[in-house]
Amino acid sequence: MDCLITHQLVIALDADTDDIVEGSNLYFTNARAQAAISADPAAGNLVSVTNGEILLAVGDLRQEFANQSLTANTALALTHNLGKQLVHVSAMDGDGNKVELEITYTNANSVSVKSTVGLTGIDIAVSI
Repeated sequence: MDCLITHQLVIALDADTDDIVEGSNLYFTNARAQAAISADPAAGNLVSVTNGEILLAVGDLRQEFANQSLTANTALALTHNLGKQLVHVSAMDGDGNKVELEITYTNANSVSVKSTVGLTGIDIAVSI
């Protein structure tokens, strides 16, 4: 008759990640994950990263010009400082109706708008 003998070896490990060398396979930490996210506004990025939060200021994408008055067929220069010449311009009157404007793309920081009729109380937004 064959006899089968088994042995069990039980090892208790009382350790945590502080006790184990990481090597090239680093452990996840919030600090490491946050540090891995970067953006350089000087390189043209519109976002900044602070403590793991990605921040984007609306003013970097849009400039608003409230309560503007337009004289018929006279250009109004708007300095938006968005750094792009090709921008979107939209306008509305005090009742929320869209106002059609003639747009001249001046340079990367300004645009001119013109109306065929005189208007007052116009809100204008310039966006990229």
